[in-house]
Amino acid sequence: MKNKIAGVSLNFSHMNFKNIDLISFDSYNSLLDYDIVIIDLTGISSEYDYDKDYNGRERLYSGKKRLSNDDSFKFLSDFKRRKEEIKYLLALGKTLYIMLPVESSFYIYSGKNEYSGTGKNRQKTHLVNEVNVLDILPIKLNVTTGFGSKWAHSTDSPYRILFEVKGMEYYYNAYFSSEDKGIPVAYIANTEKNISKVFPINDGRLVVFPSIFDEEDYSSEKEYRKVINNFLHTIDDLEEEIKVSLDDYSLPEWADKYNILTEKNEK
Repeated sequence: MKNKIAGVSLNFSHMNFKNIDLISFDSYNSLLDYDIVIIDLTGISSEYDYDKDYNGRERLYSGKKRLSNDDSFKFLSDFKRRKEEIKYLLALGKTLYIMLPVESSFYIYSGKNEYSGTGKNRQKTHLVNEVNVLDILPIKLNVTTGFGSKWAHSTDSPYRILFEVKGMEYYYNAYFSSEDKGIPVAYIANTEKNISKVFPINDGRLVVFPSIFDEEDYSSEKEYRKVINNFLHTIDDLEEEIKVSLDDYSLPEWADKYNILTEKNEK
């Protein structure tokens, strides 16, 4: 592998691979050490403790998950740190792959309380705030949850190889739109609903990609590992192809049709 790859909160984080460093969202391992970073936004909240009742059952707020009081503060600290790292990572010309979550928002403790009643009937209520993991991105995505496997991909850019990985079972759990300009990669068949798109940001690239690493889709762990390694080699080769285009001091022909985010207001 020519590029150093990190995977954050991925489904296969319990496994060991020589071609990727698997780290947790809440760890202090810096993303800036890597050329390519893959983050599965679905897995982030599961790294923190949820609020539970006296019987140990998970408590929901307005039908959504709510982090425990202590882990709410930890999450906010980690979120701020990772958001800054993502900004710097892209400024350094690195590539970030983002896999969209089925549910992007949940609740955290605000640190504030309300009190009602008096004496023995006095009750304390913890006030909460809703957070959205999509806010970690430097672009705005309008995401709609929807599961399916009927898709088509663009054939006029090098990113097409992301959807040509040998043995990969492709499906999507969400589609999205954005006012930010990007390079379409894949969409729901017979529609214009995007399931994958590349957003050039500063000198880097943010690639929105379907959440595809579900072990249950494969007949054995051996097959699963093989497909993951095929994908890692694909993104490594793709990174080298993109670098060659940049080293030539000119964008490839397929990029002429799209505005880079930092250029869109200058045209």
